[in-house]
Amino acid sequence: MQGARLIHPLAKYTTIITFFIAFLICLAFVLTGDMDYGFIGLYYFFGAGIINLIILILLAIIGGRGIGLLFLNIPTAIVFFAIGIYFTSVMRVTFINDSGQDIRNIHISGCEKEHIEVLENGDSETVWIEIEHDCQIEMTYITAKGKRKTETVMSYVTNGMGQKYMHHIGKSEYENINY
Repeated sequence: MQGARLIHPLAKYTTIITFFIAFLICLAFVLTGDMDYGFIGLYYFFGAGIINLIILILLAIIGGRGIGLLFLNIPTAIVFFAIGIYFTSVMRVTFINDSGQDIRNIHISGCEKEHIEVLENGDSETVWIEIEHDCQIEMTYITAKGKRKTETVMSYVTNGMGQKYMHHIGKSEYENINY
């Protein structure tokens, strides 16, 4: 087709590369819960924004087509940023029962109330706990012998502190951190 102008490769590749790097950072943060990826994503957000703006200006000067393609990165950045903000307000606690006995009637309280009916010895279950304010996460449960026990899972959490955390039932908070 004569006269049809193609999208400038700079616009196409900048959009694709920016998206995939942001996607990988966001995915790593969601899967690991590691706040380092959150900070990397935040710095990447600003750095990629500056680079995309420079390329946008360059394309406007040279009259390259595809400027609109670069604007697709804006809603993408907003979505990834929103996902990151959401996950910083959620504790994903995996309760691991390596206590040597089955436990039942597990009540998790503090930031939000959750319940696990039974957790057999050797099993684990992940509970998502939303953090709306400063709080602590505690659990109570009944052992196989009928004894009620209470444990502090995390003595302090606050919004923006969301992460993945493993709690070994029967161990203190300090022992879980150094497990």
